Amino acid sequence: ACLRRLDTSSGCTTEFLCDTRSPTRPRRLEPWGLIGVAAVLCGKRRGRAVVNIALYVPRETALPSKVREATTDEACTHRIDETDGGPHDVLTFTGLPDSLDLLLLVIGELVRIPGVWATVGGQRMSSLVALWNRLDCYRQSLSHPDRRAYCRGQAARLQVLLGCTVPSCMSPCQFVCPQCMTKENPPTLSLVHPETQMLLVFGEVEWCPNLVRPTQS
Repeated sequence: ACLRRLDTSSGCTTEFLCDTRSPTRPRRLEPWGLIGVAAVLCGKRRGRAVVNIALYVPRETALPSKVREATTDEACTHRIDETDGGPHDVLTFTGLPDSLDLLLLVIGELVRIPGVWATVGGQRMSSLVALWNRLDCYRQSLSHPDRRAYCRGQAARLQVLLGCTVPSCMSPCQFVCPQCMTKENPPTLSLVHPETQMLLVFGEVEWCPNLVRPTQS
């Protein structure tokens, strides 16, 4: 239901909602969009990352059958909240990676519904497509013994496509690279670098359990 296209001229990754049945037109997501700069901390509970992911569905929209089924799962908490946009069904997931498959299934069911939005740790995501892509990347990393090395490898491959000119760059995540390439003087990335932390937030991956800071190890 989605497509990511690399624009080598601008160094941006364009994410589209591309199911032709969707009433929502495909739209470009700019890397420096209206995303709040706030840290999302990932804790640990019984070996699981504590990441709070909430999906907001307008109350006037009927939940798809698979989503209704998901609300009965112990991995999902369902409530009704009043927001600035009116009442919403709110589906909350915690405890990655245990709830990951169910969460991706629910996002896939909701991505075609206009007005649905998501937050991670209270930070609003630019789109459900963006969230799905990042969660799917995390899922793919789970089969690798060294997840952080896998993430750096994914970033290194993207750097080649982007034409990155910083040979010493050790980007921790592929979703950071498009943000870095928009800057006139890209930093040599390090997880303890304050600017890198901002890039992680702009890349909408600050929450990812694979991006554990040294002080959290």
